[in-house]
Amino acid sequence: MQPKYTYNPEKARELLKQAGYPNGVDVELSTPVGRYTLDKQIAEAMVPMLSAAGIRTKLLTPEWATLWANVQVGKVPFYYMGRGGVVDPSAALSQYFETGGSLRIGYSNPKLDELLSAERHAFDPAKRKKLLAQAMSVITEEAPAHFLWRHQLLFGLAKNVDYRPLPSERIFGWNMKVR
Repeated sequence: MQPKYTYNPEKARELLKQAGYPNGVDVELSTPVGRYTLDKQIAEAMVPMLSAAGIRTKLLTPEWATLWANVQVGKVPFYYMGRGGVVDPSAALSQYFETGGSLRIGYSNPKLDELLSAERHAFDPAKRKKLLAQAMSVITEEAPAHFLWRHQLLFGLAKNVDYRPLPSERIFGWNMKVR
């Protein structure tokens, strides 16, 4: 995907100036607490990094039910949130980034809509992968949202248990055998 971003506070401050914010900007970052692994601590670590880039950040920690209800209707402009396991990114990308897909982000780009539609209509896996890569490059370039990382799940098993984790990350007891 292109472009690839690095943490560059100086460039961020310059971009803020170009956008009409020569003295930086004040924002509120909302995060759940206890919903995701170290969610509050991760958001707390982001605050000084954003502030160094000219984005003076106040951290908000509303109750999960309130935060989620407000995010779903587009009332929270800046938030940290996780997503469950995704085997095929098509549905998630469409849900978040296709025009009219969700009020959570409120993003619209006709070129991206075209790429996502073409990907859904393609049967060839190589073609789908190429279209998804192009779509992700558009999303990365325009940055309506930023993907921070993907948790790598680790599974520990007793020697007498046979189990192969599913790509969906879901765990079902019927998948396990005790020897």
